Amino acid sequence: GWKIPTVEDWDTLLNTLDYQQKVSFLNINNGYKGFKVDTINGSINKSIIIINGSFYWTSTQTGEKAWGIEFDHIYNVNKGKADLADFLSVRCIKKEE
Repeated sequence: GWKIPTVEDWDTLLNTLDYQQKVSFLNINNGYKGFKVDTINGSINKSIIIINGSFYWTSTQTGEKAWGIEFDHIYNVNKGKADLADFLSVRCIKKEE
């Protein structure tokens, strides 16, 4: 009965919530941890990136990338694509019956 929301589902939700509801629903004050992996001179270099806010997957996919929704520390919203191999959070929503 649950699914990962599409970009359109997120748009609907975010246009419905007021600021206090976003604060309660998203609870993103601590930020999230991301990873970046590079190969330098044949060696794998992994670095940790701490970002204030949060980033959630959507089920909307284009090729090898999927759309995500990012919230900064004051709940501004950005949409963008991320590689399918990236580690991001999900928020599930109940399917309509």
